[in-house]
Amino acid sequence: MSDQQRYDDTTECGLHSFERNRFFHGKLMTARDMEAEQRYHRNRLRTLAEHVTGAGIVCGLETTVEADDGSLEVTIDAGLAIDSCGHPIVVESQTTEEIDIDELESDPTSLYIDYSDCVKETVPVPGSEDACGEECTYNRVLEIFELAHEPGPPPSDLKAVDTIEFPEKGDFDSTGDARDPDSIAAEDDALRQIATSFGQTAGGRLRGCDADGDHRVFLGRFGTASGDDESWSRVTDENLETPPRVYTNEMLYAAIARHAARFDDPHDVTAGQAGALESVEGVSNPGGDVALNSSDGSVSVEADDSANSVDLTVADRLQEQLSDLGDRVEELEQGLSAMQRELLKSTLHHKRLSFQLLSERFGVQSAEKVLDHTSTAIEDDVHEDIEAYLQFAEEVLEDEQAVLDELAAIDAVPDAALAQYAEAVEELEAVLETADDLPERELANRVAHAQGLVAETAEWIDVATETEEPPEDPQFTAGVYSIEEGGTAEITLSTGDAPELEIQIGEQTEDNYELLGRIDLTGQPYSELTLEFDTAVAGDSDEDALTVQEDVDLEIIEEATLDGTLDVSTYDLFLSVVADGGPRQVDLATLRVTASDDSQPNLESLEDSLENKAAAFNRVAGTINLEGASEIETMSEEAVENEIFASAEKYGNFIAEVAELERQMVTELVDSERATDESLGTYAAAVKRLGNAVENEANVQTLKSEQNGVSEAAGGLQRREEGTEIQPPIDVGSYTIDELEPIVSSDINELRDAQLTLAVEMANDGRRRAELLLLERIEDLRT
Repeated sequence: MSDQQRYDDTTECGLHSFERNRFFHGKLMTARDMEAEQRYHRNRLRTLAEHVTGAGIVCGLETTVEADDGSLEVTIDAGLAIDSCGHPIVVESQTTEEIDIDELESDPTSLYIDYSDCVKETVPVPGSEDACGEECTYNRVLEIFELAHEPGPPPSDLKAVDTIEFPEKGDFDSTGDARDPDSIAAEDDALRQIATSFGQTAGGRLRGCDADGDHRVFLGRFGTASGDDESWSRVTDENLETPPRVYTNEMLYAAIARHAARFDDPHDVTAGQAGALESVEGVSNPGGDVALNSSDGSVSVEADDSANSVDLTVADRLQEQLSDLGDRVEELEQGLSAMQRELLKSTLHHKRLSFQLLSERFGVQSAEKVLDHTSTAIEDDVHEDIEAYLQFAEEVLEDEQAVLDELAAIDAVPDAALAQYAEAVEELEAVLETADDLPERELANRVAHAQGLVAETAEWIDVATETEEPPEDPQFTAGVYSIEEGGTAEITLSTGDAPELEIQIGEQTEDNYELLGRIDLTGQPYSELTLEFDTAVAGDSDEDALTVQEDVDLEIIEEATLDGTLDVSTYDLFLSVVADGGPRQVDLATLRVTASDDSQPNLESLEDSLENKAAAFNRVAGTINLEGASEIETMSEEAVENEIFASAEKYGNFIAEVAELERQMVTELVDSERATDESLGTYAAAVKRLGNAVENEANVQTLKSEQNGVSEAAGGLQRREEGTEIQPPIDVGSYTIDELEPIVSSDINELRDAQLTLAVEMANDGRRRAELLLLERIEDLRT
C-alpha cells in the first residue's frame, strides 16, 4: 500500500491529556472542532490499548514468503494486531506485497507490519467556483498497514514478561488459612500482592508508562536454505524471538478454566517436593493408600485420623523376647568387660616380668623405668579403667623407645631380637596414634595386643652366645627305590656325623606287618654309603644278597628272614642313629620290587581285589556309617560290572582315582572320632603306602598288592564305643612349660592323637606358639 496518499492526524504515542469539545447553544462547529472530537475518542481508546491490552498479534496474520523473478512475494493472512502505541492494525483479507530482492540487505531478513493511514474520496470544497479545480480535497481517512523489512533480528526484549510475587501462607494474619478463601479477610493486603509486585520495579518504584521505541509488530524472520536462492521459509532458532501475542481476555480465561478443571496435578508436583509420602518400602499407590499389615500379628497397626498419625506397636510376646535379649546382651556386655579387664591386667603383669628380666640381663636404666611405671600401674589397678590404661600406655611408650636406644649400644644384644623389639614398639606407637578414629573399647584391645607383643619381644632379648650346630642326621638320598624282580637295587644314604647306624626292613603282607630284618653299620663315618640288594641271589647267607661298597662293618641279624629272593612287593626302610639312649629313627624310604614284563597278574586276581574292596567298604559303611565308604563300595562294584580288570591301564586308573577317596576317608575318620586309634592307624598306614605306589607309577602287580592291604585294613576298622573319651597322651596339668617342652620336642610319638600331632607340626616355627596350640588342643579333648 505504498502508493496511497498518507495522512497525518498528529496523533502521537505516549501519554497526553484528553481534550474534548464543550458544546453550547449556537456554537459554530468547524472542521477543527470535529477533528478535536474524533481525536478525543481515538486517544482514549489508543491509550487504553497501549497500557492495558498490550501490543502484539491478536489473531491471524500468518505470513509466507516466495521468490519470483527477482522479487520477494510476502503473503499475509487476514488478521488483527495492536502496535505499541495502541493502534489497531487490520488486514481485512489475505494480501500479497512484493519486495525487490535487490533492496534486501541480508538473507535472512526480518519482516514487520506497521500502522499507517491514507486519505481517499476527493470532493470539491464548498464555495469553490470550479468543482474540479484545485479547491478539491479528500473526504475520508483509511487506516491501513505498511510492510517493513530489516536485515537484523528483532530486539531480544521484544515483549518481556515481568516477574510477579504470589502471597505465601505466612503473609496472611494468624486467623487466616491460605487454603480456605472464606477465612481470609477481603481487605487483607496480601491479596493485592500480585498487582502490587507487577506495578513496581526492582528498586521498589512504581512502574513507568513510557512508550516503546519501535511501534511495529514483528511478523517473523525469513531466509533461504543453504545454496538455494528460490526457496524462502521461516527461520526457527531457539534464541530468536517469536512474534508477540496480545494476551486477550479469552486467552486468559481459557488458561484459568483449564487450570481450574485439572484436579490431578496441574503443575506435576512430585510427592517429594510437596513433602508427601511417596511409598512405603518401595510400595506405592498413586492416588490411593498403602495398607500396613502384619501377617503374623507381631506388629499392631492403629490409625488415628484426627491426629494424622499411625501407631505401630510390637506384640507382647515379642516385647518379652526383646526384654530377654536385652538382659542377655547386658550379661554379655558385663562378661566382655570382665574379660577385657583380665586381658589388660595380664599385659601389665607380662610387661613387668619381661622388663624385669631385661633389666637383670643388661642393666638398662630405661627398662627399670618401665618396670617401676608398670608396677605402679598394677598397684593402682589401671586395668579397671580403660582411659587410665590408655594413658599409662602413652606415658610408658617413651621409656620403651629409650630402651631400644640403650640396647642398640650393647654388643651382646642379638640384632635379630633387637629388630623384633623395635618393630613391636613401632606397632604400639601406630596403634596409639589411631586413638581418635576407634571406639574406646576396640582401641584398648588393640593397645593390649601391641603391649603384649612389646613384652614378648623384650623377653626374647638375651645375651648372644655361640651355639654349637647340632649334628647332622643321616638320611636316604631318595624317598623311593625301585627295581624289577631279579635285579639289583642300589640304596644310597648320607651318614652325617653318626658313627653307628641301623636299618630295619619291613613288609606289609596280606595278613600283617612283618619285620624282615635289621642291618647294623659301624665303622669310619663316610659322607655317603651305598647298599646293594641283589634280588636274584638265592644263597645260604644274607651276605650273598647284600653288600656295602664302602669299608664299613656290616652285621645282619641272623634271626631275620631277609634273603636274596625278595618277592614283588613294597618294603619300608627305617634308618636310625644308634646312641647311648638307644636307636633314634631319623628317616624313612621305600624299596619297591616290581614284576618283570613277563610277570603280569592274571585277570582273576585283579577281579578278586575289586570284589574284596567292595566287601570291605560295605562292612565299613555298615559298622561305622561313613559316606566315603559307601561311595568307594559303589565305585568298586561298578568297576567289577564294567570289567576294568581286563585292562591293566584301566585298573591302574581306577586305583589312582579311588586312592584319593580313601585318603579323604582317613580325614573323615579322624574328625568323626568313630574308629579306635589302633585300627585307624593301621588303615592310615595302608592308605599311605597305596598313595606312594600311585605317585611313583608302580606296576599293576604292586598296585594290586597295596590295594589288597588297604581293603584288609578297612575291613579291620573297629568302631569306638559311644561315651568313650579320648584321653590326652600326656597330662599337661602335671607339667610346667619347661617340663613340657622336651617331651614335645624329643618324642612326638607320645602325641598319638592326629589332631594333637598336627597342632605341634603346625607350630614348629615358634616355641610359644607350639605351647599355646598344644595346650588348646589338649584342653579341647578334655572337654
